[in-house]
Amino acid sequence: MNKARNSSIDIFRLFFAIGVVMGHTFFLYDVNKTLAYFVSRVIPRMSVPFFFCITGYYFIKGLMNNKINTKKQLTRIIEIYAFWTLIYYTFSLLLAIKNHDSMKKFVLNKIRYFIFDGSYYHFWYFTALIYTIIIVSVVYKLFKMKGIAVLAYISMALYIFAFLGTKYCGLGYYIPPFKFIYNLKIYFSLRGIFCMGLPFFMTGYFLNRFSDKIEKMSNKKALILFIVFYGLYVEEAIFALNTSSYHDASEDLAVALFMIPALSFLFINLLKHPMPKYYKQSVSCRKISNFMYYIHPLLIQIILTGAEILSLTFFTESVVFIIVFIITMIVGYILSKFEGKLISLMV
Repeated sequence: MNKARNSSIDIFRLFFAIGVVMGHTFFLYDVNKTLAYFVSRVIPRMSVPFFFCITGYYFIKGLMNNKINTKKQLTRIIEIYAFWTLIYYTFSLLLAIKNHDSMKKFVLNKIRYFIFDGSYYHFWYFTALIYTIIIVSVVYKLFKMKGIAVLAYISMALYIFAFLGTKYCGLGYYIPPFKFIYNLKIYFSLRGIFCMGLPFFMTGYFLNRFSDKIEKMSNKKALILFIVFYGLYVEEAIFALNTSSYHDASEDLAVALFMIPALSFLFINLLKHPMPKYYKQSVSCRKISNFMYYIHPLLIQIILTGAEILSLTFFTESVVFIIVFIITMIVGYILSKFEGKLISLMV
């Protein structure tokens, strides 16, 4: 496998960023509700776990090789988060003023969201990532790689704990301590950090830990195993839809039982096909995907708000997706051609 940065991973970033936009615009919901479930809920559910896995893979690799500057990486993530939070909070403030909302409540809520839940709904990724990197860094400083190994297995146990609390599984509700935690108001905040962010990030540990076995695995076997586990993930999604509400099934797939195995073998296939000749294109894909992920909810809100003010009825879910997709692709591509501090925060 190529030891340099993997181009195929960065190219797939863009596919998954598009998937996130599909999910947040409910693409095809106006066409067929069931079709939309698979296209805009099931497939995109692997997007953010994939982003965590990328960061975890390279971060853990850096720890193993003693080539990671934790403080620098954490500072970089916080800077991006703060930059985009300022943009989103400015827009939110304008809406709050328009709606005559309480400024005290607005400020208190925004501070809480910034620290625990993400300053905007898709930025839970940043809060979970920041806390995860802090946890991993502290464990590494105290216990080195032995501690990281233990943390990796603990993270998988936490993931199973969250899965047991899904509506379509529900076994955890028969265990009183588990049920107590599931019913906490802060459970979903905790789940995002400890049961999602941490396990997806630590998947990168296992990919590094078993890199020798991965290299020896045939490409055919890796592909077959991905197809098998992704098929099981889809079957799980069908089961979830048939045994719980549309909304619950969509949300609970975030901790689907077969998510991590499918994600792992997807990643393994990408590691086996690094596509170095597409490096330049992959850099553009990475930057466009970042911009698309950061800005798309703002564009969605602007479009929907504008449509409401102008009483426009043709902005269906699919139309909104197409508009956001085109804008983010074009602007993201243009920005990817520039350099500088501000640009680096945007892409």
